[in-house]
Amino acid sequence: MILKLHEYISKVKSIGRTGWIEAGIEEPETIAEHMYSASLIAYMISRYFKLDSDKTLKVIILSLIHDLPEAVVGDIPTPRKKQSDLEREFRVLANIFDIVGLPDDWISELKRLDTLEAKIVKLADYISTLLQGINYWLSGVRNERIKEIISNYIDWSTGILNDPMLSNIRSIIIPIINKAIELLKS
Repeated sequence: MILKLHEYISKVKSIGRTGWIEAGIEEPETIAEHMYSASLIAYMISRYFKLDSDKTLKVIILSLIHDLPEAVVGDIPTPRKKQSDLEREFRVLANIFDIVGLPDDWISELKRLDTLEAKIVKLADYISTLLQGINYWLSGVRNERIKEIISNYIDWSTGILNDPMLSNIRSIIIPIINKAIELLKS
């Protein structure tokens, strides 16, 4: 069980995120680094919402494994993902859930984004990528691909914040989005 899980983990430690590679980043953030960042952000958002310890643990676990299927299917940038890619990712995720012993209904929540916990995971995923884009921009990597990625994640983050379940956290996330918007203008 642990060995099989470690196979997935080992792979994502060495796979650079496709968008950053396409943007010309020499040592791009790996999938594993992204999941780690998203997990810490998800934890902080969970604390903001004062989730109980079981729900907070759920959010952290889901964030830690949300992109593990990319060890098998590869890192397909969100704008290029087809329905068949999403279905394949969820099949691999179901296998990972079996290995780890996680409840099947958590996968359904991630697919439907119908619980606060699943929405926190998705928001943290978006914010992690947005912040990484800001870091690359501030480090001097300023090209159309980076600009496109940052713009997409501004839009997606703003979109999910329109969800009534997440409206309470707008005051914390909007300044991050505004910083990104200002950077793109410079």
